[in-house]
Amino acid sequence: MRFDGFRAYFHGIKGLVQVILLRFQEAESCLSRGIRICPSLSYNYGLRAYARLCQDDLIGAVEDCSSKIALSPKDAGTYALRAWANYLALNYEQAASDLEKSIELDPGRRYYIFDCLRLVDSYKELNDHDKIISFCCQTIKPQMQRDLLVELLNRRGAAYMKVGDFDKALIDYNRALELAPRAAQIELYMERASLYQSKREHDLAERDRMAAAQLQSHKAQMSEWIPAHPMQRLLAKGLDALVVGCLSAFAVFIIVSIVDIASGGSQTGIGICSCIPFIIAAFVVGFLDCCFVCLAPLMMIITLLSPAALDIKIANSAAPLLVPWSHTTLACALLTLAGTVMAINFLYHAIMECSYKESTLGKAVVRLRVRDMDGCRLNFARAALRHVLQSVPSVLILTSLFAFVFVVISRDAIAIKSIFALLSIILFVVGLMSGLNPGLHNLFARCLVADNHLYAPRLDLIANNERGGESGGEQIF
Repeated sequence: MRFDGFRAYFHGIKGLVQVILLRFQEAESCLSRGIRICPSLSYNYGLRAYARLCQDDLIGAVEDCSSKIALSPKDAGTYALRAWANYLALNYEQAASDLEKSIELDPGRRYYIFDCLRLVDSYKELNDHDKIISFCCQTIKPQMQRDLLVELLNRRGAAYMKVGDFDKALIDYNRALELAPRAAQIELYMERASLYQSKREHDLAERDRMAAAQLQSHKAQMSEWIPAHPMQRLLAKGLDALVVGCLSAFAVFIIVSIVDIASGGSQTGIGICSCIPFIIAAFVVGFLDCCFVCLAPLMMIITLLSPAALDIKIANSAAPLLVPWSHTTLACALLTLAGTVMAINFLYHAIMECSYKESTLGKAVVRLRVRDMDGCRLNFARAALRHVLQSVPSVLILTSLFAFVFVVISRDAIAIKSIFALLSIILFVVGLMSGLNPGLHNLFARCLVADNHLYAPRLDLIANNERGGESGGEQIF
């Protein structure tokens, strides 16, 4: 008997492989053999039910799920699978019953969101709007997943409309519109337009229909976005580096002039001419920091942490250029230079990319634009996050180079050197990969850089809609 169970389980594994390969007929054949060998193994029934469901054999899927439930009455996933088959078979009452049981047995199930939405849709098909409202009120919580929250608010709003409670429906639609992404707002605007139409507020209904049409056009135009070409990105980066370098040199020149005037000018021996090397250094550091983002912060860290930074032995050849700067003054000057460059680079990119132009000067020249995944303009926080994350590839590559140098000059054991060599290779590859289009900074900040100078949507109507919509004062949870 134990050997038969092993054979049946082996056929179940073969069936699972066939399901993964989308060979559902072969999977059903393997699983049927396993069931004939050992009818008491519940695993094969559940997998065969899924294979039959994918072949539109709804009756067979329901029978297999019922057989598995008889063997494993606490399996929430099987109840959900049978509910799916019953829902497709238009047996909404049984589907609702199974989903209620599934949610009761395991509310933390991986596919909980699908169970909830299918249950609400089953109630909707049964025209049981009171149950929709009751279930949504019990399920909606302040900290729940946003996608599920938007869907439940939408469905509860529709149920309130059906029972004639327009005020509560309006509160749900307004809250859903606040939380929903742009792509999901089209349906919500149309639903709220229907609500306003029922309330005979035709102006508001027309406004929502226009907003939905504008979003639909906006969504269609998003498909015309062309990913930025690497050469365009490289040219834009070079032009931005020149701008940041010039701004950094000008800022250092202003700072030096202010310090010179405040300290009494030539009486103290601090003149503009003696600081020309720092002004030139500001341009170079600004240019490189724009390219790699991490150079100015690295300068600050080294200057702050290195004890030698406060006791630099100036070579005789460099002394005439730096006189009368003392060692401490030189360290302060380096910190000022690095801080100025870092601030200018950060503000330049963050402010320009969240501005009306939606691009830096370099990107504007090559007709590139930075936007979020919905095609909307970035806010300052997202633009700042995107800029900060641009330093990750450079930091990884720089760390890999330090590890490589350690391997070359170190006299440690071969095992330690091998570990650092492997670490150097991994960090270098990861750094290169994270800098490729679309880039780690774009993925985490949920942004995209596209070549689409013809696309210039204006969502003024939608913005006014969101500001002017009635939000109501009731608590939705």
